[in-house]
Amino acid sequence: MKHIVCLTKSYNFDDLSIWFKYHDKMGYRIHLIDNDSAPSISSDIMTWLIEGTEHTYEKLKGWPNQWQLFSDILNQNRYEFKKDDLIAFIDDDEFLWYYLDYWKMVEQYDPKFKGKVYEPLETYLGSMTKFQVNMGVPGCVLVPQTLMSTHDFWVGDRVLSYTKTHFYRRNDVSTQGKAIVVYDPKYRYDFTVKSGEEYGHVPVIFDPMKEKLENKQRCSIVNGTGISSTTYGDVDYNACLRLYHYHIKSDIDWKKKFERGSAAVDHQWYAQDVRANKYFGGYDIPDFTMVETIKLMGLD
Repeated sequence: MKHIVCLTKSYNFDDLSIWFKYHDKMGYRIHLIDNDSAPSISSDIMTWLIEGTEHTYEKLKGWPNQWQLFSDILNQNRYEFKKDDLIAFIDDDEFLWYYLDYWKMVEQYDPKFKGKVYEPLETYLGSMTKFQVNMGVPGCVLVPQTLMSTHDFWVGDRVLSYTKTHFYRRNDVSTQGKAIVVYDPKYRYDFTVKSGEEYGHVPVIFDPMKEKLENKQRCSIVNGTGISSTTYGDVDYNACLRLYHYHIKSDIDWKKKFERGSAAVDHQWYAQDVRANKYFGGYDIPDFTMVETIKLMGLD
């Protein structure tokens, strides 16, 4: 089974809803942790979104200590993960995209593709991490983010979903990514380890019966070939598995993000002016992958 763990301080239900419905249709079991979202979102309508499904929803008041929380979720097995389950830790403005999920939808109405078997993500990532596991290294995949926004900065308030309107990307050589863990209960997982200025996003994984945490470092496979010992990886804009991150949506959205604070650190670390953010600007390359996928799914 494949899972998504999402800790959110949501301020826009329409955005959260399309994110939720997208990953639900993609077959993920979603574990939504609501950390002081806007009152209109932390209401019965959120319960309605989850009700009657295998997804989980919980409220969490106050600063959540994100990296310790993610470590505890794995080490305490809060959601009854099974060995070899895939567990992705992403935000509600980040979309996991897998090429065979997309082509399965494209080809579903074509008679010549009836009965065709499409390799599921579990099999694809299993083969990707197989040589890691054979070497005694825990399975962990790093999916570098593709940063999405508009070509010209959106100053006013948004009416339409950012998945429909924000179709320009930055062409970064490498970016910080998000982890997909191939779960094994014999290991311990620690997102809190800090190396230089970076921590979180990718856990340090170790066998407590054989190793000590202080002797371990991050280790994840990127794009099926490269190994990363940090939270960064080389970006491949044609990769089979991608993470589309709608990082900058509008000036008004950024102000809301600034006011809500961060779940990762216990103090305000965002720049109040979005233009001071190191990832601001440079969105020059049209990328319609998510626009086309969302439309194909009937979610636009």
